[in-house]
Amino acid sequence: MQKFNLEFSNLGGIKFLLIILIVCIHASPSVSDELSYTNSLQVYFSQIISRIAVPLYFFISGYLMEIGLKKISNWKDKIKRRTSTVLLPYFIWNGIYGLSLLGLSHVFNLSTSVTTDDTPLQVIKHIFIDPAISPLWFLRDLFMFQLTTVLLIALSNRIKIVILLLLILLWFYDFHLPYTTISSEGALFFTLGFFNWLPMFRLFKDYFKWIFIGVVILSIIDVKIRYSDFWWSLIFHRLTILMMCYSFMVLTIKPKPLKNIINKVKSISGYSFYIFVLHFPLLNILNHFLNSSNIVEYFFKIILAIVASLGIGYIINLFPKISKILTGNRI
Repeated sequence: MQKFNLEFSNLGGIKFLLIILIVCIHASPSVSDELSYTNSLQVYFSQIISRIAVPLYFFISGYLMEIGLKKISNWKDKIKRRTSTVLLPYFIWNGIYGLSLLGLSHVFNLSTSVTTDDTPLQVIKHIFIDPAISPLWFLRDLFMFQLTTVLLIALSNRIKIVILLLLILLWFYDFHLPYTTISSEGALFFTLGFFNWLPMFRLFKDYFKWIFIGVVILSIIDVKIRYSDFWWSLIFHRLTILMMCYSFMVLTIKPKPLKNIINKVKSISGYSFYIFVLHFPLLNILNHFLNSSNIVEYFFKIILAIVASLGIGYIINLFPKISKILTGNRI
């Protein structure tokens, strides 16, 4: 058994693929209690396959946070960098979008998540805490987890195991701490990444083909189980997601086929952050014209949101000083 070793040359491509999956999540069609055959494919992409994106992003973030983190001075330096790369873009993008919604509510009397009927405190909450661009909750939680790493550094292995077991239980039962917005999923996978507890078993690598087929079968079954009334449906879903996450990370260190895809998207992987922050507002606009329940329009909407985000990102990058601020100097 050996620890997971992320190849940094693949990092941009991996993040780009995960961002595409996040777009699929937010393009998800509305599904009633009973799953129909007409939207099962959309559900498979948006609610099963794509659900590995967020946990893996947290895992990679925790993995990167731990590198070189040996003493408190290193932690202070990292938090200082994360303030500009995580926290500052969070406030800027939510501020721009939130104030835009406020303006639309005032000028056109539109129903938005931020309205002129809100009190100043409610406006601040709906823009920066909820947040205005919904997917940016990831940055909010990520920065909080990064702050806690100063406590994780000095823990013994025994305490680390206890914390991990507790986080697994919280995630499997979808438990949230009262009066908080902290993601139990984020806490678990960020901690797994920080401790680098993703063992690469020789058995898994040697028989990966058959294990991968088994994981695919589990994911297909999960489409139906996910919308059942079985008490264990959530546990089954969590196990499926865990196995798919593991399979994805194993694929990133194997020569083919995922590595070939990663290499092909490297040239545009620098635009990942633009897709992350722009796809949600763009999807909200496209929802007025396209129906996610129609499979053709579902995929067309995803492609349009990605292409439009890339186009806007390209224009912003023509102004390097502005793009560095907006992206946290990720370009």
